[in-house]
Amino acid sequence: MNETNSELNWSRYEEIKSGDRESSEIIEIVEGKLGDFKSVNYFKNNPSMAEESAIRLICENGAKLDIRLPGNYVITPQSNLTKFKRKYAEFPRVGLTVETVVDEQGFIKVILG
Repeated sequence: MNETNSELNWSRYEEIKSGDRESSEIIEIVEGKLGDFKSVNYFKNNPSMAEESAIRLICENGAKLDIRLPGNYVITPQSNLTKFKRKYAEFPRVGLTVETVVDEQGFIKVILG
């Protein structure tokens, strides 16, 4: 059973605000299907997208970015993979430092543009 602690040390917690930006290192790249990373509602209009190959980038500050991988190995100019490479001058890799921002819903996102 948990005990109530009225002396909780709040000094180690940091409040983030919409629009806050910081640099963060990619600590993990997970490979899978897009359906592994998105909710069922995301695929309401196009259920077959759930089976597309994808990666999820995870940063040390909690930021995440899902990137669809082209099945035909042709990277289009509008894809997030192209936007990522344009912004950071290389493809995603563990150890790469990226820019992140807190969005309006309070989620930390990797900046692509």
